[in-house]
Amino acid sequence: MSRDQQVALGVRLAAISAAVPPRLSLPGVVVVPPELQQVIAAAVPGLLTDVRVAVGDRVQAGQVLARISSPQLVELQHALASAITQRELARDTFERDQRLFGEGLIAQVRLRASQASLAQADAQLAERRLQLRLAGMPEAPAPGAALRAQATIVAPTAGIVIEAGAANGQRVDAATALFRIARGSQVWLELQAPPERAAAIAIGDPVEWPQRGVQARVSAIGSAVNSGQTVTIRARLDAGADRVRPGETVQAQVRLRLPARAQWRVPAAALAQLQGRSVVFAGQGESFRVVRAIEHGRDDDGVMVEAALVATDRVVVSGVPGLKALASEAQP
Repeated sequence: MSRDQQVALGVRLAAISAAVPPRLSLPGVVVVPPELQQVIAAAVPGLLTDVRVAVGDRVQAGQVLARISSPQLVELQHALASAITQRELARDTFERDQRLFGEGLIAQVRLRASQASLAQADAQLAERRLQLRLAGMPEAPAPGAALRAQATIVAPTAGIVIEAGAANGQRVDAATALFRIARGSQVWLELQAPPERAAAIAIGDPVEWPQRGVQARVSAIGSAVNSGQTVTIRARLDAGADRVRPGETVQAQVRLRLPARAQWRVPAAALAQLQGRSVVFAGQGESFRVVRAIEHGRDDDGVMVEAALVATDRVVVSGVPGLKALASEAQP
């Protein structure tokens, strides 16, 4: 084919290279493993005041995150005071019945009844104290002291705040999630891959985020397609965890395994279908030939193929339809 014919058909050539492990560029996000996340919720309904932390803040165990004002706190303190009184009465009754039973003045069944009442009073007192502690008041007011309507919400563990749904002046219901804290420094990469790309990924494939010096390995591959029509690929970090933050978006590269039969890397545009087979049009100068190409994986802009090519070959990447027509006419 002369140069003029090549120009007329829009033929453009590109070099080939030796096959390399394909690399898939996938978007994703840095996440904290679920077992290392701690959710802090409101124990009682009320009004949030004095919110002290935001996303990204590092906190210590016991540190005050916010304060909450709630009428229910007063009710809990009143219930605790009542439980203390009932427990004291039950204890006095039991001690009196012990003395009377020792003197033979009452039956044993009465002693057992007062003992059961004391046990019930102890259980109710423990319950009231736990309710108040969960509401953010670890210490009940002293007898005779004024009841308080405000409690503190504290961090149960040290870590980094990765979610904060609390704001000053916000009214919340009981069990409303306010903060999420990440414990430790372990993070994962959660990448999203189209199903056809995910099929080429295997557990253990290396993952890199070169811009941040992050290295990881695929540890899990989702078994279902999510709402975005992608498959979740999870990678566990081997290096660089100290250079990323939870919630940060990433553009990572997954290095796939190279099949032993893959020989050459050709541009994706060079592949064509001719009589039901994948082929490339290889040429040198004005001579072209049809070469069967068996695909063995692809990356973002190249395909690894098994084909009877030589290193000096160039493949057609533009004007392929015209060459297909000529090749079809030349077939017997």
